[in-house]
Amino acid sequence: MLPSCFPAASPGAHKDAYEALFRALAELEHTRAIPCMAADALRLIALTGARRGEIVGLRWSNVDLGNGRLIFQAAQHKTGRATGKPKIVPLPSKAMELLSCLSPGEPDELVIRSAKD
Repeated sequence: MLPSCFPAASPGAHKDAYEALFRALAELEHTRAIPCMAADALRLIALTGARRGEIVGLRWSNVDLGNGRLIFQAAQHKTGRATGKPKIVPLPSKAMELLSCLSPGEPDELVIRSAKD
């Protein structure tokens, strides 16, 4: 339970926060304050709850759009190195839409490429 100084979130507060984040990312992209791929990485992190390292290291072989999920093998995620189990991250429709707009590469290619690539 949160201390009384932290009010409970009102219904829709999370949706409003995501909308504000996505508006801010769009503005940062528009003004070229951050690269588009960095904004896409932040969107994927927010939409999936995946760790930064998982999204930055995301390869097309991890993406299963047909089943709406990301699959990280045990060596590719933090707890998997201890458990030996893969991690499956369900993709909400907005994340699937975002990934569908990116140019798919070879299975071993990074999904989020740097401007240098």
